[in-house]
Amino acid sequence: MSVRNLFSNDYFLARERFLKEAADASLITETFQHPVQSDPRGLIATDVVRLGPLRANRVLFVLSGVHGTELTAGSGLQVGLIEKYADSLPPDTATVFVHAVNAVGSARCRRTDEGNVDPNRNVRDFSKPLPHNDAYAELHAAICPVNWSGPGRDQAEAEIATWVQANGQDGLTKNVLRGQYEFQDGLFYGGNKRIWCVENLISIIQQQTGDAEYVAVLDLHTGLGPKGHGEPMRMHEIARDGADWELIGGLVVDLIDDVVSPAKGLKVLLEFGTVDFDSILEAQRADNWLMRQGDPDTEQGRQIKNDIKNALFIDEPDWCQSIYDQTLTITEDLLKELVSLN
Repeated sequence: MSVRNLFSNDYFLARERFLKEAADASLITETFQHPVQSDPRGLIATDVVRLGPLRANRVLFVLSGVHGTELTAGSGLQVGLIEKYADSLPPDTATVFVHAVNAVGSARCRRTDEGNVDPNRNVRDFSKPLPHNDAYAELHAAICPVNWSGPGRDQAEAEIATWVQANGQDGLTKNVLRGQYEFQDGLFYGGNKRIWCVENLISIIQQQTGDAEYVAVLDLHTGLGPKGHGEPMRMHEIARDGADWELIGGLVVDLIDDVVSPAKGLKVLLEFGTVDFDSILEAQRADNWLMRQGDPDTEQGRQIKNDIKNALFIDEPDWCQSIYDQTLTITEDLLKELVSLN
């Protein structure tokens, strides 16, 4: 079978494929339906499949669809991993696949949830003061313009260009990506309270961890980096080294800190490169505009949705094979590392 066949073109096909793979492997699926959101095309839900013993002392969580626009790759990789490890996990080790963590975003092909909250900026203590992103505040109106064409759009692009000239392209990248907590209709908005999909994931992690002593999480993403290159960002090492990780905050991988001590947890965010950052940002800005001002049922709306999908999944056999091969290698290494913890 071609590796490309692991990947589905939308959430509903991906969910069907994931559930079939679990059923074919005689695995039990636990389904968490969104309590409010619905869709005539099918159920909006996060599905959980467990490989390995229920009382395993070591548990690896593999997540897809934290960002809904990235589900196509993540779901296909999960299907491939179930095929690979159905009968070959290390002793006393379980792997838990959480499919479509952000189920609403996955169903609607949006990075964010139903309230435009980015789950990977939402894992924070909201009883404490939230960080302020001065640079994003300065650029918000230009990044998220009222008009996506005409003089208003031209003015927005000119304002961004002026800012980049003064502060550099890296300054734009870092200050946009790090998230913000003031503009609910903006990009990378982290919210003002824990959202349903994050609370649901907390419950899943606690339930599936049980009495396990060692826990790892592998969170699958696409977008940043050279095309086809997988970058395993080892967030547990960054935390242990005391490094200043300002680029991104509020990550879902940090949720395992609630179930195991840092010395007994491994947190890896695996990002596969697709297209250049400017193209990704353009696609995300357009999709944000579509949410606020546009109509997804128009030709323009359909083109915007097609562009955001193409920015985050490269529908080429070589790219699909590459991310599949790298995921197998990284997962194998992570399992070995998990087994070695003591």
